[in-house]
Amino acid sequence: MALIPVKTLDEWRYDAVNALILYSLRRGDVNYLSHEEQGLQNYVTLHRIDGGTVREGRPITKKQLLRLCRTVMPKLKAKPIYLPAEVLSYNTMDGSVMVWWRPAGVQTLFFSKEMKIRSGKAPLPPLVFIFNQGSIRTVALKEDRRPDPETEVYFTPFYNDGCMGNARVPVSVTPKETRDLEELFFQGAFTAHGTPTLEGTDGQRLWSGLTRSGLTAFPYECLKRRGKLKDIIQEE
Repeated sequence: MALIPVKTLDEWRYDAVNALILYSLRRGDVNYLSHEEQGLQNYVTLHRIDGGTVREGRPITKKQLLRLCRTVMPKLKAKPIYLPAEVLSYNTMDGSVMVWWRPAGVQTLFFSKEMKIRSGKAPLPPLVFIFNQGSIRTVALKEDRRPDPETEVYFTPFYNDGCMGNARVPVSVTPKETRDLEELFFQGAFTAHGTPTLEGTDGQRLWSGLTRSGLTAFPYECLKRRGKLKDIIQEE
């Protein structure tokens, strides 16, 4: 009977060949960081280990980090899921990012007392919602149809867009939660923090007029161009 050679633990050893160093941004309350700063909260560098010494490092790319994760977790992969028609982009790996659109319509809006804008129903343009790790922000559309990557998008007409106040926003979501997230976005009161970028008017005049007029169509001429949808998705 032939013997099958078996390597024992004495014949194997683990050698440290590389090291990852994670840098995290620290500056006061992270809730007050800008959207750009939030994207830079964590930074990872890859270092070579030579003779037990950690040498100089270089920034690690997302592809390299994903490849490393798959090395230690071979079964790690994104699973295909059903995406509703309103969903434009979704991170199937961890649900940390989702982009979807909503047609034009009438919505009840709430404004804080110091705004001196009456809360009430107002017409809204078509909107693109961007969820990113606990933050919800928007951009506007002028065409009431599902946008594609080349569709022009416009600055949001809302105050303090992306600032959810005391609302408890999840850090990951699923495509079936779009309506719940929209309700969460609109249930809070808008404040004077973060004035909207508009053409030919300002937020005070716009919303004071819309919540009092009973109009059912949003004045699209006040929207200021921001770019294309593909640019917004690539920012996430």
